[in-house]
Amino acid sequence: EVIVDSTLRLAATYAPDPDLYAYDALLPLNTLDGRNVGLVIEVAQSTVAKDLSVKADLYADHGVRDYWMVDVNSAEIVVHRSLSGGVYRDVVRYSARDTVTSLVLPQLSLCLADLPPIPPSFEEPEGTP
Repeated sequence: EVIVDSTLRLAATYAPDPDLYAYDALLPLNTLDGRNVGLVIEVAQSTVAKDLSVKADLYADHGVRDYWMVDVNSAEIVVHRSLSGGVYRDVVRYSARDTVTSLVLPQLSLCLADLPPIPPSFEEPEGTP
């Protein structure tokens, strides 16, 4: 299942609204947490720094094994993996022409160059964690 722009309850006190997240459709939605969600994707234009620091740290703290941040400005995907001690040990930038495949859901891949352009009016909501 791929969920777009919806709350992902990672803990009783932390429920972000990532742009996309994917999980095994056999799992009931109310059982999801950071350890069993397959992939979290944030798309950022004005919140790149926050998504690469604060959100990456929070997703790592809650056990999300595969976190991607799509940087609209540089047309890159920054992939966070290899969790150890609540920290991503493997952070790699991929260009728009690279195809990135989900670690946990290998049937899910993304190549930014294959997507239609994002309109210049793209704006992120204020106050997102």
